[in-house]
Amino acid sequence: MEWYGGLAYEAVVFLEKLELHRLLEGQVPAITGRPKTVDTLTEKLKRQPTYQLGNIQGVAGARVEARMNLIQQDTLVNHVVASHEQIGVPCEVSDLRDDDHSGYRAVHVIVKPPGSRRFEIQFRTMVQSRWANTYEALADVVGRDIRYGSVPQEQVVADAVELMQALSRDLAKTLEDSGVTLISLEQRGMKANTDKDLAEMVRQHEHLMSQYEEQMENMETTLRQIGSELGGSPLTPS
Repeated sequence: MEWYGGLAYEAVVFLEKLELHRLLEGQVPAITGRPKTVDTLTEKLKRQPTYQLGNIQGVAGARVEARMNLIQQDTLVNHVVASHEQIGVPCEVSDLRDDDHSGYRAVHVIVKPPGSRRFEIQFRTMVQSRWANTYEALADVVGRDIRYGSVPQEQVVADAVELMQALSRDLAKTLEDSGVTLISLEQRGMKANTDKDLAEMVRQHEHLMSQYEEQMENMETTLRQIGSELGGSPLTPS
């Protein structure tokens, strides 16, 4: 684990040297790194008993989070992949935004250094990150198996899981897709103050954002209640 911790640190240093803020109009993304915990690895190996430890690509990893849109997310991913491949390190991109994993949406880059262990870099928008942190907090209280398609027996918990997944697949995805559409129209020279249709799309996008914020706040309140009812500590999404 100490060795994997060093690998995660090296990944963060490499990402920081790329000065990704230059691709985000000056916004500095949050870049963090960590190895998986022993408990998490144990659970994963139990779920997939044919796996060898060296085949788990996310034992060490880094995460890049920023208040960015989907186009900027793609730009960061492409730049990081190209930067690794320029020094002879192949990468594999796993796009979980349309083909989500139990509601989890992000883009992962699996880095495969020759002669060394592979590691993973996660790229998340703030919309994706808030959902992921809240869902992870729920999993910490009701069981991490909900991250892999398990349905809890308690109805109130099952309802919360279903609602969280729907929030990601429907509302969050629609919100982010709407943002991409607006950017495309702006790049074509359209302006909200001169085009009624575009102005309406802007209003709809702002309404979706408001809906998402409200729904997530409601869910976070519900999760704290579930944590209390199940005898766990109140949930505080990180």
